[in-house]
Amino acid sequence: MSRLLAQILGEARRALALAGIMVAGGLALAVGLSAAASASVPRAEGTATPPLASLTGTGAEETGQALTSPLPAPSPAGEAAREGTVASAAMPQTAPEGPAVTPGPTPTVTAGPADAPGPEDPRATVRAARARQPRHYRPPSLPAGTEEQDRPPASARPGRLPLPVEGAWTVTCGPHCGLHQGVHAYALDLVRRDGATAGAPVWAPVDGEITALAGSTTAYCQGQWVSGAVAGASLVLDFRLPGGEHARLRLVHLDSASIPASLRPAGDPVPVRAGTYLGRLADIGPGCSHLHVALTVMNGSGEAPVPINLQGRFLAY
Repeated sequence: MSRLLAQILGEARRALALAGIMVAGGLALAVGLSAAASASVPRAEGTATPPLASLTGTGAEETGQALTSPLPAPSPAGEAAREGTVASAAMPQTAPEGPAVTPGPTPTVTAGPADAPGPEDPRATVRAARARQPRHYRPPSLPAGTEEQDRPPASARPGRLPLPVEGAWTVTCGPHCGLHQGVHAYALDLVRRDGATAGAPVWAPVDGEITALAGSTTAYCQGQWVSGAVAGASLVLDFRLPGGEHARLRLVHLDSASIPASLRPAGDPVPVRAGTYLGRLADIGPGCSHLHVALTVMNGSGEAPVPINLQGRFLAY
């Protein structure tokens, strides 16, 4: 009886072992079939494996909404510090240091005469005319011991006064602008059109004598009267008209430093020939440099202003 029971238990163990083998084989077969099925699915060339972020998102990549940042929100203090750093890099709080700027001499500005033009005065047109002039700067000074060379004398017809400058010039203030009175009643203010006015050389237009030289004068600039050396020097040239009359030509607003020392009267008149270099025009200020030319005829002990015939034309403004 015991022998029969042992035989039955042995058969049961063999059956259980066989069942385990069959289950394991089935599982292995299922895994193999699943792998084969995955390998057989086609994929587009160059398609990258989706990143982990898109796999762990909430569908925002499909709806168009922004994904939530995985980083914690910065604290208010941290955000302010970050923005402050960017602002400091883009817009420095202090300007970078540059070379020191040495201020130039301040022109002496004085009140004009009692009849100085007001806002509604027609002479205000002079300010507008001069304001259109470009800003020019005085050229560097000539080396020590050198002077400008004289130019050939200009040919002058009887009754004609050559221009004392070269280039194309225009009148910005004349007998009708309201600024010129007395011996300057017919004076002309000339401004260069084809170059810089300040620094332009001036020559004697005729043979004559330099009888006076003042190192400072007065100029009307930007609605104010500017006095002193900054307004330039005034040179007086006496000469004879073709008819023999004693005439006097005033050339005003020359740079005093540019006038040769040999032309400065020391008690006696200094004779000059037409074409003699007299100096350069002063840099009075932005849009203010000009050559003031006035002509008079000696009448007994006085002077009478007369219109100026330049290059055969009587100019006015």
